[in-house]
Amino acid sequence: MSLMASMTRLSPERDKILEMYFRLNYFNLYALDGSLKKTIAIEPNLDDLSLLEKVPQPERNYRFSDVRVYDDFFALLHLNELEQDFATERKSLPEILIFDWEGNPISKLVFEDFFTSFDFDLANQKVYTFDSQTDQFKYHKLPKF
Repeated sequence: MSLMASMTRLSPERDKILEMYFRLNYFNLYALDGSLKKTIAIEPNLDDLSLLEKVPQPERNYRFSDVRVYDDFFALLHLNELEQDFATERKSLPEILIFDWEGNPISKLVFEDFFTSFDFDLANQKVYTFDSQTDQFKYHKLPKF
């Protein structure tokens, strides 16, 4: 997977685009009219592509694996796992990072089991999770945020 591999989502209600990179510690948020252009880092410094290119593939971080958009917020699945560990024995428990459409953090949900994708059922206050490595599908109570 390329360092610049990304997943892009559009919020038609907000006229905004969210661009999440699988391997980088930041994401981009744009307004279609140009009024918003933000790069949001989840660590103090942005990943430096020229430095990351020198890191062997198994030692690179697999930062994010999923993103979902909702009317009032969006959520990213933060794995933060070395690729070699993700492929063998995962060590970092996943977190769902929740932001408003201006890029401000709202909440962080931390889980006790591994998964690679998720979705919120807001009507029933549940988080559905799926792990592509084990084919396990689970649901959890959605905490207030």
